[in-house]
Amino acid sequence: MRPEHKPAAKLLAMLFIFVPLGIYPQSLTAGVAAALPEGSRSQSGKLVLSMEDALALAYDASPDLKNAQLALLAAQNNVKHTWNLFMPGISASYKADLKSPLLFRSASVPGGASGFASNPFSNSFAVNASLSFSTAVFFDAEKRKTDLRSAEIAKMEAEARIKRDTEKAYYQLLSLDLDISNKTKALALAAERYKAAQFKFDNGLGPELDLLRANMAEKNSKAALDRAVGDMAKKLSAFKRSLKLDADTELSFSTALVIPQGQPSFDSDALIFDRLDLQKDRLAISTAMAAKERSFYTNRIALVSLGASWAMSSGGSKIADLFSFGDSASASLSVSFSPDSWIPNTQKNLAYAELVEAEQRQARKYEQDLTNARAEVAWLLMDIELNRAAMELAKGQVELAERIYDKSAEAYHKGAITALELEDSQLSLDSARQNLNSSRYQYLSLIIDLGYALNTDWRELVK
Repeated sequence: MRPEHKPAAKLLAMLFIFVPLGIYPQSLTAGVAAALPEGSRSQSGKLVLSMEDALALAYDASPDLKNAQLALLAAQNNVKHTWNLFMPGISASYKADLKSPLLFRSASVPGGASGFASNPFSNSFAVNASLSFSTAVFFDAEKRKTDLRSAEIAKMEAEARIKRDTEKAYYQLLSLDLDISNKTKALALAAERYKAAQFKFDNGLGPELDLLRANMAEKNSKAALDRAVGDMAKKLSAFKRSLKLDADTELSFSTALVIPQGQPSFDSDALIFDRLDLQKDRLAISTAMAAKERSFYTNRIALVSLGASWAMSSGGSKIADLFSFGDSASASLSVSFSPDSWIPNTQKNLAYAELVEAEQRQARKYEQDLTNARAEVAWLLMDIELNRAAMELAKGQVELAERIYDKSAEAYHKGAITALELEDSQLSLDSARQNLNSSRYQYLSLIIDLGYALNTDWRELVK
């Protein structure tokens, strides 16, 4: 039995492939997705996303960023209220007592209850204010500033990771969409070639072998398209989850996939110095140094402490006694010193030596991380240059494959070449287009990674 060709059915099948994925032509209208209420969406539920919209949604959906923002707010509040380190502690208390013998009474006191004959009830009220101050408080104030800077870096790190991952995922979806478009065109050409082979065979103008080969080519094109659509569906599902969008949300992308034309150009040393990991290392060195100095000034040299307190109290056996106040004040100055911190192998001496070693370790780590950062940027630049050359080569291969296919199609219709030769030229063209599409996205992905590695917007690197 000869295979039957149904172009209308195949067209419908292609529509059923794409519609469930929520992939639509790019739109010029982009709303701020993060601010769109559910009721403002169209009845179809389609959401138009620009890159800025996607980033806004990703920032809002990230639990890591939210935790970093909360930590930053807490650190800012601590620095803002550093003055509270120098405020006195204030306490107030009221106490009421009722004392009476339970089992035995003393005969020495009239009434039989020693000490409780007059009135077993007593009450008191007291207010205390105390302030203690030492050289260690300056280190506490400085630590709050260090904690603030650490929280700022943590927030920037979270934002940078989200930006890198979201941009790469967004552009990858656009790249996959182009790949599906190319495979759809290849399937359409294979279907037309199969239709022509069917016509020739039905009219005795072509062999059955050409018909079978055309049928196989169409099935191969359909399988390749199905694989690409499946890959797109998985990537799109992961992208929606990262933005906390419903799985059935239909997306349209308004930002085009634009490949940078220029070569990356920047001041390498300055940007590497500002990397977030190196900023963290320098902050860790400062923290280790502060811990060492705190130990030195509180243990190895004299620690001066000032104290002041004021107390007001009242009380007696009657409620009226609560309004008979008395007060007292005191001030103190103390100087303490720990000689054992200078004695080798004592606990305090070893603790100080560990703090010195910790500072040195952080310094060595910074030098190693700086070396690794320079190597990472150098490797990225090498990969970018190699991929750029591969992308230019892929462009030339596509142009050549298109010319070969056009000539092959002309020759096939004239009967100068076989269907197998035409199929070979079609496969070569499909492969060249896929290779170009892949290399274009890989090049852009490397540029985005370079921007992340240098803690800067990658668009600033390729102006």
